[in-house]
Amino acid sequence: MPYKDPEQKKASSTRYRAHHPERVKASRAARHAAHREQDNARSAAWRSNHPEERKAYDASYLANHPEEKRARDVNYLATHVEEKKAYDAARYATHQKEENARSAAWRAEHREEARVRSAAWRMANPEEAKATKIAWRKTHPEEAKARDATYQKAHPEVHRAAGARHKARKRALPATLTAKQWQAIKAAYGNRCAYCGKKSQHLTQDHVVPLTKSGGTTMENIVPACGPCNSSKGANLPVNPVKLVLL
Repeated sequence: MPYKDPEQKKASSTRYRAHHPERVKASRAARHAAHREQDNARSAAWRSNHPEERKAYDASYLANHPEEKRARDVNYLATHVEEKKAYDAARYATHQKEENARSAAWRAEHREEARVRSAAWRMANPEEAKATKIAWRKTHPEEAKARDATYQKAHPEVHRAAGARHKARKRALPATLTAKQWQAIKAAYGNRCAYCGKKSQHLTQDHVVPLTKSGGTTMENIVPACGPCNSSKGANLPVNPVKLVLL
């Protein structure tokens, strides 16, 4: 028998939902499946006409269902990659300063995580990473120059090794010597010149077989030499045979 009093009907409906949550849930799901378009349109209209109520409801729901929200976000990002990429690009274009500031603040608070993420992205996207770096250096020449100078001052051995490899590559010669290998070579010689035996903290890389005679920048062709010995040897082969300690 239908209720004449709307309040009585409301109370009865509330009691039913409280005592039969699974039935109510199944009933709503079935109804939504049968009237999806109408329900979505009705929901969109309500949200459009009640922005403050919608905002309060969303905030309350997110606070009470964090795991469900996280799972929904992950699923959306996985199934809408291009849409998310387009949205991010459009937002960055219109809020560039705010996004840069937000990104900088996050990196400052999460340095290690930012470093790991950046390294993983570069490994997964080597060509894009290279293009991004080249583009940045072109648009920030002074900053790039200052960064290079700071890095070279802090890592002189790495800089020298890179320079030697560059010279070898220009001559189409092997260039595989790394900074770590150079450190190992110096340690094997006791930080002494391979020619005169003097100990020095400023040893240079000398090609036993010079670049001009097709000697590569490799672990097998590099020995430590003091400045005077390296200069006097020049582009010649050693006068006396040199024992390559690491061979």
